[in-house]
Amino acid sequence: MTKNEHDFQIDGQTCHFHDESQNRISSGHFHTYDHFYVSEHYPSRKIHVFIPIDYLTNTQQKRYPVIYMNDGQATFWNGGLGNKSWNVGGILSKIYEKDPSKQVIVVAIHPIDRNREYTHVNWMWQQSFGGVHDYNDYIVNHIKPFIDRNYRTLSASKYTVIAGSSHGGLASFHMALSHPTIFGIAICMSPSFWAGLD
Repeated sequence: MTKNEHDFQIDGQTCHFHDESQNRISSGHFHTYDHFYVSEHYPSRKIHVFIPIDYLTNTQQKRYPVIYMNDGQATFWNGGLGNKSWNVGGILSKIYEKDPSKQVIVVAIHPIDRNREYTHVNWMWQQSFGGVHDYNDYIVNHIKPFIDRNYRTLSASKYTVIAGSSHGGLASFHMALSHPTIFGIAICMSPSFWAGLD
């Protein structure tokens, strides 16, 4: 660990604080939960919570919109099927330079079984698909309440975004469609609406 890194507990979960400014992510700090645990019914998973740069020093107790992102392994760093990144940290840095009022909290959620969690029907033989409804319930009933309880969020639906691409975009679409009072905005990049149509 560097001097800017340390572990601590939030609401019973072990969190790792780290600063990635040396990797050109200067728009905030990370709280990484390597083993976010809910119950025996759900396997633990990795979650990154990216808090804005002024979150820790803001004396006005400012609250922030939240973007929940599927495929959390590719949100800030290279990862996923194509070993590529959305470079969300770099994009936010550019946005904040132009308008600091646009700061947000980003929750990047790693998949455990991507094909199953992000799709709505069983559509390929001998593979696991069709678990998006369980995944939706997991986010809505466990992840989001934890984030709202422990971070200064603007929790209303108009401030809450779900985002993803390909299967992650499909999952985002279903999430917003199934829970419109929770997620007011869905970013569905190249969603795989074709899944299950053949």
